[in-house]
Amino acid sequence: MSELDEKRLEWLLRQHLTSELDPQLGRALAAFRAAPGPQRPSHWWLHAGWISGAVAACVAVGILAYAVNQRTQRISPTAVNPPTSAKNDRGSEDVIPVAQSVAWSTRDEGTIMLDGNQPVRQLRRNVVQQMQWYDPELNSTIELTVPQEQVMLIGMQSY
Repeated sequence: MSELDEKRLEWLLRQHLTSELDPQLGRALAAFRAAPGPQRPSHWWLHAGWISGAVAACVAVGILAYAVNQRTQRISPTAVNPPTSAKNDRGSEDVIPVAQSVAWSTRDEGTIMLDGNQPVRQLRRNVVQQMQWYDPELNSTIELTVPQEQVMLIGMQSY
């Protein structure tokens, strides 16, 4: 095909497409503007799936929080009867007991096997005991903190 024929074919195609498509300009935009908006459900019960899912998630979070709280019990420090007297480093008994508190946390570490065939449940308890005394002679507070870790094994029946 010669160059002259290609140019003529291109000109003919341009004229044809222009005459066919130019009248269509703006019709799509007008049709979109005239069309009604998306239909939205007006009844709340159509959203029951989402609502029930949210309620189920809230219940699951509550159950999980309760289970975690049951598994690890943290007891806030509570006052226990302090010792009636204590001696300071000078040997006199003028030190005044102020407070004694005990806090603990118990974790269930699951089932382990002893001697390869005896199942036992292992619990680990961390205990912190704090005692305070006041020495009026030195105008100071003495504090003693005693941490402990206890491992308890509870026997289980094997079947």
